[in-house]
Amino acid sequence: MIRKSRWTLYLSTLVLTLGLLGCSTVSSTPSQEGIESSGTVTLRFMWWGSDQRKESTQKVIDLYEAKHPDVQIEAIPVADTSAVETQWAIENAEQQAADIIQADYAFIFNFSDRNLVEPLNSFIDQKIIDVSAIAPSALTPGTKSENLYAFPISQNNQALLYNPQMLEAANIQPPTSNYTLEQFEEILRAVKAQHPEPDFAPLANMIDVNYYLRSQGAQMYSDDGSTLGYTDDRILADYFALNKKWLDEGLVLPKTSTRIDENHPIVARKSAFISFSSNNIVGISKLA
Repeated sequence: MIRKSRWTLYLSTLVLTLGLLGCSTVSSTPSQEGIESSGTVTLRFMWWGSDQRKESTQKVIDLYEAKHPDVQIEAIPVADTSAVETQWAIENAEQQAADIIQADYAFIFNFSDRNLVEPLNSFIDQKIIDVSAIAPSALTPGTKSENLYAFPISQNNQALLYNPQMLEAANIQPPTSNYTLEQFEEILRAVKAQHPEPDFAPLANMIDVNYYLRSQGAQMYSDDGSTLGYTDDRILADYFALNKKWLDEGLVLPKTSTRIDENHPIVARKSAFISFSSNNIVGISKLA
């Protein structure tokens, strides 16, 4: 495993839907008194993750219910973020959306723009939700038009995971922490030479575009997020050209399943490397 130093928010945000507290709508100024007077409250909580996360999440639910005996939480675990988005859309159409959802910034605003997500500002103002321990910069991705719709429950690194047994068998040294793109390509070619099978590629997915840009002294967006972080479009064109080159040479898989099961390319030994978020290391390692 080789970790990078850039912190990124991944697939770990909580949002509240307009079905919160079992009501058909939620006031923009929620009342704790109204919550207490309604008797036992059942909250449906949809989240995604592996068995390890399932166990950890259930422990948190049990702790919360022990401290709040008037609240029952119905857990709705699903496989991954794609399943969250699909299930969320279906349940919205049936007006049965979960009250609390662990979602992805990639699609949260598809729902909030249609008034299907409750802004959290009033809950924070009344100290029902406490985000004081979260850095303001980490709240920015979940904010739109001055409304906070989601906040992170964790942060993790983008990491380069590799199968050490495959490299050792081929007498190939893994890249050091300061490897260059050219050195990494040499390693990929060496691994591919040991595994010429057509369904094998040493790299399960293309390296993250943000890291490629950084290697070229650029970044995707400006510091304030208002413009692109580079002026020369050739940088991004070169990234796509490299992606095509590696695809044509069989150095990267054309399509990768990110679901952590026996079909994952690292687990199934269809690849030796994958660019992935670090919170998946334990799950992949156990299966592999």
